[in-house]
Amino acid sequence: MKQIIIPIDFSECSIGTAQYTIRIFAGHPDVNMVLYYMVKERDEEEAARLDFQSVKYGLDPELASRISTFVDFGTNYPEALCRYAREVSASMIVTCLSHNTHKIVEMNPCPVMILPLNVDFREIRTVALTSDFHTVDVHTPVESIRRVLEIFRPTLHIVNVNSDYYVSLSEESMAQKEKLAEMFREYEPQFDFLSLYDFQDSIHQFVEDNDIDLVITIPRHHSFFENLFRKHHTEEMVLHSSVPVVAAHE
Repeated sequence: MKQIIIPIDFSECSIGTAQYTIRIFAGHPDVNMVLYYMVKERDEEEAARLDFQSVKYGLDPELASRISTFVDFGTNYPEALCRYAREVSASMIVTCLSHNTHKIVEMNPCPVMILPLNVDFREIRTVALTSDFHTVDVHTPVESIRRVLEIFRPTLHIVNVNSDYYVSLSEESMAQKEKLAEMFREYEPQFDFLSLYDFQDSIHQFVEDNDIDLVITIPRHHSFFENLFRKHHTEEMVLHSSVPVVAAHE
């Protein structure tokens, strides 16, 4: 069974994330979900377990049986969560955007899915994987990305944004394309080359034009994911992102 961790602190954001995540994986009987909560004192544990019941209330019994809870103890939230994710060999962490998200991604326990605020629910059928086409055999975290793809078995687009593209690809770009095609051959990826300057705007437009349900990005490759955490970009990203983003770190 694949393990999906949903960090929860019973804020509106985390409750919404839990409900959204449960809907995503309701049709995946090979997926178990863990509601993860951290407390500083042991006398908080019982209250937390009661609060967990509100998240599972009214769910189909089969689905509810695939949702467990884990109460951890400590003060360093990102460190404790990442340690637990490694202990259970989690396939993914699903979270909303918070002050802890960047640290969790940096610590890289597994792929991290970030849900934009007020994102509309949609089944994940079509995925866009972004790549800079530079030494892809070295810098593409194939196993992490496959963990995500194995869950959804989607139609896969591999997208590159490069303002230098005009008529055709260079020999080097063709070589990188062939390597990526081999890495993900079971998904028969479609390749899309966007000859535009602004990466974020290009990807947002591509998502809209191609009915993309999920974007997978490799943080090292470009500033797209880092921009999520810069103060002057965060509000814009939250307001305009229409689909979840997965960080699959090297």
